[in-house]
Amino acid sequence: MIEWLTRPEVWGLAGLLFVAAEFLGPNFVLFFFGIGALLTAAATALFPPLGGSLLIQVLVWLGASVGTMLSLRRYLKGIFRGWVDRRPLEDEYRGKEATVVEAIASGHTGRVRFQGTTWDAVSYDETFAPGDAVQILKHENLTLVVGKTVADELAAYEAEQEE
Repeated sequence: MIEWLTRPEVWGLAGLLFVAAEFLGPNFVLFFFGIGALLTAAATALFPPLGGSLLIQVLVWLGASVGTMLSLRRYLKGIFRGWVDRRPLEDEYRGKEATVVEAIASGHTGRVRFQGTTWDAVSYDETFAPGDAVQILKHENLTLVVGKTVADELAAYEAEQEE
């Protein structure tokens, strides 16, 4: 039984399983146990006397795993996590115009067409009919908060001034 456990192929398979299991968790730790197992597989294959002692192999595995984790985790974590744009999305959408495709009433969700797709949209205190142009005030999750466009507000202001 012990001879079967000390084969390089077993360590190699264990290493691949640890690396694959890393995709299931967010902590970026299993990857290093996988690297340690792959290094142990290589050491066991290159130095046959190492294959006779399971205790020495486990110590090599733990040493390689902890050593690579302590020396490489901080550097590799940034690479594997990727770059994330942390700017709020609302800044990108604020002030842009959209077209109402389903009526929006105060307190009731409608839909607008924006950037080639439709979005849920709400208004704080205004009602809009399909075809109306609206301005995006805010972006909350997958819903746009909309209001009158600047052109509509300007026209309303000019109408008030003429009276």
